[in-house]
Amino acid sequence: MILATLTVFLSAWLLFQVELIVGKELLPWFGGTATVWTTCLLFFQVLLLAGYVYAHLSATRLSRRAQGSLHLALLLAALAYLVWGLAGSGKPFPFVAPAREAVLRRPLPALLGLLTIMIGLPFLVLAATSSLVQRWFKAGFPSRSPYRLYAVSNAGSLLALLTYPFLIEPRIGLVRQGIAWFALFAVFAVACGSCALRLGTSNPADGGKRVPQPASRGSVRGVDVVLWLLLAACPSALLLSVTNELCREVAAVPFLWVLPLVLYLLSLILCFDHPRWYGRRVWVPLGAAATLVTLITAYLGVRLPIPRHVLSYSALLFCLAMICHGELVRLKPDDKHLTAFYVAIASGGVLGSSFVAVAAPVFFTGYWELHVTIMVAWPLLFAVFWRDKTSFLFKGDPVHFFALIFFAGYIGMNLFLRVLPMRNTVFYPRWLTALQVGGAFAAALVLFMPVRNRPIVHGRWWPRLLLGILVFLAECFMLQRVRSTYVSTLEVSRGFYGVVRVHEEARDDPARHRIQLTHGRITHGFQFTAPELRRVPTTYHSPSSGVGIALRFHVRMDPAYPVGAGPAVNIGVTGLGVGALAAYARAGDGIVFYEIDPRVIALAAGPGARFTYLNNCQAQTEIVPGDARISMQEELRTRGARGFDVLALDAFSSDSVPVHLLTIEAFETYIRHLRDEQSIIAVNISNRFVDFRPLMAGIARHFGMELILIESRGDPPVPYRSAWALLTRCADFAEKPEVRRLAAPLPSGRACVWTDDYSNLFSLLRRF
Repeated sequence: MILATLTVFLSAWLLFQVELIVGKELLPWFGGTATVWTTCLLFFQVLLLAGYVYAHLSATRLSRRAQGSLHLALLLAALAYLVWGLAGSGKPFPFVAPAREAVLRRPLPALLGLLTIMIGLPFLVLAATSSLVQRWFKAGFPSRSPYRLYAVSNAGSLLALLTYPFLIEPRIGLVRQGIAWFALFAVFAVACGSCALRLGTSNPADGGKRVPQPASRGSVRGVDVVLWLLLAACPSALLLSVTNELCREVAAVPFLWVLPLVLYLLSLILCFDHPRWYGRRVWVPLGAAATLVTLITAYLGVRLPIPRHVLSYSALLFCLAMICHGELVRLKPDDKHLTAFYVAIASGGVLGSSFVAVAAPVFFTGYWELHVTIMVAWPLLFAVFWRDKTSFLFKGDPVHFFALIFFAGYIGMNLFLRVLPMRNTVFYPRWLTALQVGGAFAAALVLFMPVRNRPIVHGRWWPRLLLGILVFLAECFMLQRVRSTYVSTLEVSRGFYGVVRVHEEARDDPARHRIQLTHGRITHGFQFTAPELRRVPTTYHSPSSGVGIALRFHVRMDPAYPVGAGPAVNIGVTGLGVGALAAYARAGDGIVFYEIDPRVIALAAGPGARFTYLNNCQAQTEIVPGDARISMQEELRTRGARGFDVLALDAFSSDSVPVHLLTIEAFETYIRHLRDEQSIIAVNISNRFVDFRPLMAGIARHFGMELILIESRGDPPVPYRSAWALLTRCADFAEKPEVRRLAAPLPSGRACVWTDDYSNLFSLLRRF
């Protein structure tokens, strides 16, 4: 038992550690977008399914001795592959840099191909181990249930997820992480080989005695398999949907990958450990409440701070995962169908993740998969409850009835308080929230006690009606989100790098009428339609913004400055947007944009462009497709430094933080591309959730540069707040009266720096 437990635990730990290590290593090659992680999750679930299929076929078609021999051969092959990678590159995961064209045009296949090359075989071996060892364990100990080993496997996965962002990532670099992982994989291979020899070839340790199975389900019917698939698919789809929502608004960093996955695995651990952890009378009302709260939270969007989004999405994921996995365990088959059951669970996981990672970007033009999953999950659960004639659908539960009264009272009190003078305030005082909860609970108790034994409480119609109302409300919120995507929309598309939408604003006001580009929920620029305003830079790039100050008051912008060879002023920009910074470039200047999303390039330049900043620019313009940092590093190797006078870093997708563009190694590349000591690096640090000032202070100190913070309210006719950090060694620019007058105070707290091996987003999160 100890050997089997150790092997299963270690295989699960290695499985999830390698997911995080490889996912972080691949982020920079695909622009740091959140879709990298959801694609990784899809790949991992596909290989997990392949591992379960291999385990099922091996367990049902081969003898135990043949099973052990085959698995030992795969273990040796995986070890040899990792040793080959370690000898070739110093890392156990062989890496082949993806072609630029593949990253731009076919990022999903390119990423899946890279993952296959790097960890395909070792991951397959790890994925198959848990179910194989459980099968061997059952053969060796027929009287003992192997399902507890499934909980052990999930516990190992959970520990791997929790240790990575808090213990491993902050202390160990990526290269050393890979080497340490390889060493533990070798230990695992020895343990798994021993397990195969001992449990796969020995006679039953308890003499073949079997204990009757109290939950025996006999033969497996087709409807059971369908329910297994769907009950596994819904939490998987919800996992990726919630991960998308969090990562695209904050950052594609391991912690925000880990949090939803931890909740997902925790539900599996609890449900498969013992039936006592899941009870319908507790989790069904919690799931219904979490569903409504999350739908409202998603509707309010940017009007709520990120902690409320994190809490609501996390509660929804955990509650619905507990319900789906709890019902899945209720439907589990006899032990003889164990590997088939795991194949069905893995197939459902692939089905759910494929819906979010593959189908949704193709068929949806917005992030609608969260709402669609909710609309599928609750009718599915209704069908599961309907099959069980002892469920609350046939006899109402008093606890559910009390929860209904409480929730209705809370909503009613909330609506009442909104008509008070603070009705336009999103954030209520804590005492007012406590008053709502306490008042609703007291009112529910007063109303419930007199009727607790009445037939209405135990009736069967109100639970069915409530589930129907819940699905109806989910549909209403879904329609609202879909319709909001198309309001005043001229063009909208969704791809690997997110949702890009072009729409009109202030159509009835000629002085403010504009065409606007949004990426996710954040405006990435707009252009006025009035002829006299079409060349005016807007939003984060207005004349009073930090980058506007850098370009307007750069010493080489002075007409009296002697112009040498090359462009008068050479400007570099990471992130194209609408191309508004081209408005600052004069005839004789040069401006280079780095942009990874082909859709944004098509909107900002060329004959079919929606925005005309680049087409009307008098300077020499160039667009370099691909990730900015990767492209700049390649340019240093092939053509040398660009010689930028001003380099603007503005490659943010929604409010998501491209961590790989803000590390010390990244700034080393940027500085090598600068022209001279008079050059300026302008970093857009406008963000709802993250305070970048300590990071900018640390980077400026590290490179011996002066830091100037510019916080602007924007310029009429449509002012737009922005915050920029200017880093320079040019004393003449820093001492200009116009610059000093607009500079904001520097942060008084400690400075910090990020590296490719270490980044701590938590220390920079704003307090709300």
